[in-house]
Amino acid sequence: MHTIYPYKISMFDKINGKAGYPNLGSLDGGKIDAFDFIKNWIEDVQKLAIVSHKDKKNSIQFKGFKFDLKNRRIYGWICSGDYGIANTILNAHDGSHAYDKTENHVEMIPHFVYLFIPKNSPKGLVLLHSVRNSGVKTIFTEMINAQCEKKIPNRRFQVNPAPYKKALQLWRSAVAKEIKAVPKSIASDIADKVKKITPNAETIVTIKPPISGSFGKWSDFDKDGTPQSELLEVLEKDYENITATFQANGKKRKIRMGANVTNDICIIEAPDDLKLQGGNPQLASILKWCEDIQSDFK
Repeated sequence: MHTIYPYKISMFDKINGKAGYPNLGSLDGGKIDAFDFIKNWIEDVQKLAIVSHKDKKNSIQFKGFKFDLKNRRIYGWICSGDYGIANTILNAHDGSHAYDKTENHVEMIPHFVYLFIPKNSPKGLVLLHSVRNSGVKTIFTEMINAQCEKKIPNRRFQVNPAPYKKALQLWRSAVAKEIKAVPKSIASDIADKVKKITPNAETIVTIKPPISGSFGKWSDFDKDGTPQSELLEVLEKDYENITATFQANGKKRKIRMGANVTNDICIIEAPDDLKLQGGNPQLASILKWCEDIQSDFK
């Protein structure tokens, strides 16, 4: 349900008259610090009650952003939701009427955003939180670059995937300790019985090796002809949201696997200890998760 997508952030610009990627603390010929630029932009958006994208019937809010200049970090929530269609909202447990949602009502879903903007490096890190595979990458990129057009024309921030596989040898050699997958369909009689107890229940298949065993290294899963790649191929016929838990140097990561997840995209699943309130991550808990991920990219 909750995932993190890591991205690199940089800007193609001129360095001493030549094209390249300047340090983020010295954009536009050294006149602009990306940290201050992003901070000022977010503060301006945060002052607005809501930002609406009329063409896409989408509403956006920036809330609770913190600016840690000492550690060059910015984090907070981008809330987004769609409007334009009236619906009836029911109680999920007993089917009773809760309220009527009009075409002007919007369900604002909070997405955590974490940025590390180093001063003396051309690349920073952006961690974007997704809920049920829905995120704010497009919103974030479009809005920050609209600000670039206003303040520093002809320059844009590039926000590209920062995959673990290519960037971190630590996780290339990590071993898979568990694999989970969601069946694409389950027997209707089982589904009916489960729905009577709770309609939001999810059936998950868990595969575990013997005690102290593993399913091999992460790097084995994308090598043609290995037992690991063959296992993924078989699983993908009947299952989705395939997640492997990898372990290395006492650390664990839950990573989405499969042919539809390319080497250029990394999807990090929420750890078991992520604390939720009302189904949404608590600030301290998701901040700790992001700090842990950032430490992998140092």
